[in-house]
Amino acid sequence: MFLLFCGAWLLLWFAGCSDEPSATEVNLVRITYVSQESEFLFAGRPVRLGVQSFYQSSSNISCEWHFGDGESSNESYPTHTYTFPGTYRITVIADLGKKFSRDTLITILPPPKVFGAKTSKETGIFLYQDKSHYYRVLYTSEGTGAPRFGLMALTPELDSVYAKLLPFQWEQRQWTVPPMVNTQENLVVLNNQFWRFDLTANLLATQTIQRHDVAPRLTENAGEYDLTSTNYNASLVFIDHLNSQGELTDHQQYDVSKSGYDYAGVTFKGTDQLLLHYKKPGTLNTLSTTLVSKRKLNGEVLFEKEYTLSAVFDIIPLTSGYVYSAEAYFDFNGSPTGPEAWHVSTRVDEKGEVLWQVDNAAMQGRGYGIGYGPPLQVLEIDGFTYIFQENMIGTKVDPDGKVVWSRFFGSTRYDIFNMAIVNNKNNLVLLGSQDGDHSDLMLMEIDQNGNLVSHP
Repeated sequence: MFLLFCGAWLLLWFAGCSDEPSATEVNLVRITYVSQESEFLFAGRPVRLGVQSFYQSSSNISCEWHFGDGESSNESYPTHTYTFPGTYRITVIADLGKKFSRDTLITILPPPKVFGAKTSKETGIFLYQDKSHYYRVLYTSEGTGAPRFGLMALTPELDSVYAKLLPFQWEQRQWTVPPMVNTQENLVVLNNQFWRFDLTANLLATQTIQRHDVAPRLTENAGEYDLTSTNYNASLVFIDHLNSQGELTDHQQYDVSKSGYDYAGVTFKGTDQLLLHYKKPGTLNTLSTTLVSKRKLNGEVLFEKEYTLSAVFDIIPLTSGYVYSAEAYFDFNGSPTGPEAWHVSTRVDEKGEVLWQVDNAAMQGRGYGIGYGPPLQVLEIDGFTYIFQENMIGTKVDPDGKVVWSRFFGSTRYDIFNMAIVNNKNNLVLLGSQDGDHSDLMLMEIDQNGNLVSHP
């Protein structure tokens, strides 16, 4: 390679007196181009162009550009936006002491609708609508090794604006903490490190942290963070307090063991209350039960209630009361059924009294497989409760517990639901993936009647 490089220099030296560049000179210069906002080149998004020379500083090259769409520029590093998709021939006339012309073909893609399937393999994990009403999607993108994380921005019409990769890969053992957007509209992600990005994917802070054993969860608390987890024996709850940079400021632990019950999980209510849930295994001809204990951090018990539920997967705090996401082996008359376990949602008030209960699996009635665990998300609009769960199943429940509608929004029984939000129009936006964990990203908007909102 050294000899070849020296040979190229000699050719350039002897060709210096010619008015025309030699073939070697031309081959040592190339056109570069990159999208400023994306991994792809989309119509309507700026493309940055330049000339790279192996024997002269690129910043000193005088250029005349023709972009193939009738537009031109005399800048050394122009930025150009193509209005329409297509293939364009870019030509540059560069002055390296003598002028020569170089061209290349560039393909501009149409701005894709992230609605239904996309051509690239992406899996949506987290969805957020910012103050400008753009949607920000945290996603994984398949690569040659472990899938990479990226942050995607979309207009309210679901057109792609940009997609940028984040500086870490998927590691299954580490990816267990739901991401969040803090009050400063920074994206906070936790694996073996604390990561904080702005909503254009610029890294603001990173910090290695000590994580505990089971089910970590991050919540924001007055500009700082509480990282909650449990030990493998499920007898202790750990709360690590992190500052805004992810640095450990305090560590607390609470004994959550309870005689006769197996600890199953914890949910925070505000900054000083815990909802602990426990399993009590049933015996022959005896219904399984779950105990929910609401306590203050100082140990004061606010209520303890037992429910005919074989397992509570999660407790979702609402504006008033909670929804228990649970598994149950019973019908609504209290009689044992089985052997199937149905996924039920139980609405309770602040004192733990049951207001209503909905059998999610029985309602959807489409014969599709249904998981018995998370993800389950509950949203409230105008007193109505909206429940979304695996396989893109959604249910609307009125204040009295009557089902208004229950619908399947996916296209196959293997579609995955990951998240739902209420947008600025009081519609619901659903994020998921088609046909498995690493398949086509799906994003859709529905109105409060469960109808798909069209984005022509």
